[in-house]
Amino acid sequence: LVRLVRLLRFKVLGELRQMVAGVFAGLRVLFWAVVLLVFFVFVVALITRNIIGASGRDLPKQLQTDAFGNMMWSMFTVFRCVTDGCSAYDGTPLQVYMLESLGPIFMLTYVLVYLFVTVGIFNLIMAIFIDNVMESSVRKRQYERENSAAQMEIRLKQLICELSRSDRQHKKKTNMLTHLRDAWLWFDRRFRGHKRSHARKRAILDRHCGQLEATLTITKEVWNTWIQDQDLIDLLQDMDVHTGNKDCLFDVLDSDLSGQLEVNEVVSGLMTLRGPPEKCDTVATLLTVRHIAGMIEDIHKRLCKAESRWSHAVVGLDSARDFITNGRNSLT
Repeated sequence: LVRLVRLLRFKVLGELRQMVAGVFAGLRVLFWAVVLLVFFVFVVALITRNIIGASGRDLPKQLQTDAFGNMMWSMFTVFRCVTDGCSAYDGTPLQVYMLESLGPIFMLTYVLVYLFVTVGIFNLIMAIFIDNVMESSVRKRQYERENSAAQMEIRLKQLICELSRSDRQHKKKTNMLTHLRDAWLWFDRRFRGHKRSHARKRAILDRHCGQLEATLTITKEVWNTWIQDQDLIDLLQDMDVHTGNKDCLFDVLDSDLSGQLEVNEVVSGLMTLRGPPEKCDTVATLLTVRHIAGMIEDIHKRLCKAESRWSHAVVGLDSARDFITNGRNSLT
């Protein structure tokens, strides 16, 4: 059983793993849904038994003894009438006996109760269950993104270092040798305990990337070449970065509109793009826009004051020029 559970770690079984996790996440909702349904069935069965089972009327045997003879059978009959099918032991529908024995008023009540259960309670349970599962799935994926942030950053920096090398095509030709070397290193770390922490790996990659930053500038042509690499596409998918419109990623990462990207811009930008947009992103944008609007308003006020002073200075210069012109005319 444990081995079967461990199979869920494979990527090909990701959808099955999500379904199993959703079932476990919705167990509490299912429990309270069962409690609500049992309580409703109990109330309806109690009322129905008092009307049919203990009324003393001359009713058919299918109603008085078989279907509503005691409280347990009354609850079971009510449950069948709102779920599977409302029929007697011989297969005849109980609705016909109810209509013939109790009249159309009871049948109208049955129709209303049936619609209330099927359209109301069942859909409400389904909606709450789906909402709970979706919310749990979103929280789990957010938690996984937070935990894997350091590992994804290391993989991204390592891939950038590999993409920046001119011998990448040669490395692809020796792919089998590379896999054998990686397998040996993994075996050595796994059984000898030579494991590097994420902080140490990040420090080593930061040193290598720091050496690249002085000479590496990623233009749009270089980025368009990189974005066609399958390793980079797979990494972006693992990072939960949307790759449907890959041509726009360069414009998104180039925040200063310089037409070139640095290594830190690529790493920080792609790490920020992980996952779906959240409320904090919208609030941060709104606060930034408000701050910029305040700065623009302050600049506008200063320009208006400067314009007013300039206008007064121009008027003073015109008055002085007129005075000088009048003085010259009077002297002549």
